[in-house]
Amino acid sequence: MATVDIPDNIQFEMKADPTELSLLEKIMAFLNAIYLKVSNFKVEFPSLYKVFGDVKIVNPVRVDNLTDLEQYFKTLEVRLNSLSSQLANLRLNPKQPKIEIPETKINLNPLIESIGEMKEYLSKLKAPQFPDTISINNFPPQKVPNPVTNININPLKGTPKTTAVSVGGTATLLPTTALIKRRTLSLYNASSSETLYIGGTDVTIDNGFPVPPESYSPSIDAGEEMLIYGITSGVDIDIRVFEVNNTLSGR
Repeated sequence: MATVDIPDNIQFEMKADPTELSLLEKIMAFLNAIYLKVSNFKVEFPSLYKVFGDVKIVNPVRVDNLTDLEQYFKTLEVRLNSLSSQLANLRLNPKQPKIEIPETKINLNPLIESIGEMKEYLSKLKAPQFPDTISINNFPPQKVPNPVTNININPLKGTPKTTAVSVGGTATLLPTTALIKRRTLSLYNASSSETLYIGGTDVTIDNGFPVPPESYSPSIDAGEEMLIYGITSGVDIDIRVFEVNNTLSGR
């Protein structure tokens, strides 16, 4: 640890007990003492006058304490050099603060128990069983057409019929009376904001097929015995029903 040579006659005013002073406080006290000594040192010099021509000094000023001054400044030089070295050593080897890390205890027992339970669970798992061979016996796929219920070689020759129906929050038949021998049916939602839902007698807005506002439903191959119902969220809207049969008569 760096030390400072402090004269005995220096007064410490920072603390009551000089032994409790830090290194920096001692250095500051020492520099303050030097400042006080230098500031109190007084040398009286004669007044200076401008002199022209030859000058003869009859009574030169004598300094009787030159030896004391020389010794004082040498001592001051030695102490300043020592102080400079100690400051340089303090910069190169600063006192590191002591860092204490508190002891931390970690309980690993729950983790160890969990690992043991996981090991026991994994040991009970069975490896997946894969078949030794895989056979495909339905290739090529068999294509079975849907049963034919009606065949029309020629286009429909019946009479088209349109009907306007008001539909609201109650399931409503579309149309109220089906066209005799009807073969196809289409719907148009004339509302600009309300959706139509179509289905059977149990149609609701939750299970019905939606027909958006100002949109057409798909063409439905509906005979006269197929009953189509429509419903809305509660607002009455205008629905147009388009039907065609396959006879020359209609109503």
